[in-house]
Amino acid sequence: MKSRLSGTALGQKMLRARQELSFRTLSLHNPEQAGIVANHIIADRLIARLSPGGGTFLDIGVQYGAVFAAARRQNPTLNVIAFEAEPAKATKLKAAFPCCRIFDLAVGEKDGVATFYLNPGASGFDSLVPGERGNRVPIEVRVAALDNL
Repeated sequence: MKSRLSGTALGQKMLRARQELSFRTLSLHNPEQAGIVANHIIADRLIARLSPGGGTFLDIGVQYGAVFAAARRQNPTLNVIAFEAEPAKATKLKAAFPCCRIFDLAVGEKDGVATFYLNPGASGFDSLVPGERGNRVPIEVRVAALDNL
């Protein structure tokens, strides 16, 4: 559901409503965490507003495309170049955003192949770095240096 709504006007409205509800609830119970949520809200809105029309926007670790979709909605002429290491997500993103160049690879220091750790319980924590958060599923992915693309 999240991947289908990402990039749509309805999806953006739902995301903002969820962020604002989270922020209000957290500010009562956990002010420190509320500060983190507020930073995410501000960052998303600033990214969209500061992206120059006709310019190029790089998104590394796209997830569902919410960040570049917000930037592109603000500036429809924005040239989006996006990278998502998880092959299934990259395939869905290419279909959902045909106007953007989406690469199914990780970005690293040098070209090659690396182990990418999926976190099925919290996909926002997928990483090239092995971690202790949840059960990780290792997969092999292509890696490219930005300078070589």
